[in-house]
Amino acid sequence: MRHMETWIGFVEGRWDAGFPTEISKAKNKIRQLRKKFVVKLIILHANIPH
Repeated sequence: MRHMETWIGFVEGRWDAGFPTEISKAKNKIRQLRKKFVVKLIILHANIPH
């Protein structure tokens, strides 16, 4: 999912996913993304009982 949000096109070398190079900051970013994607999956219309 993350790569689709950061894809710029087919030009090589232009793809920047925005992840920090420092390990602790990268881990924090991954935690934030996990929360973001879990919330999106949980509140997805298809998951709401009818």
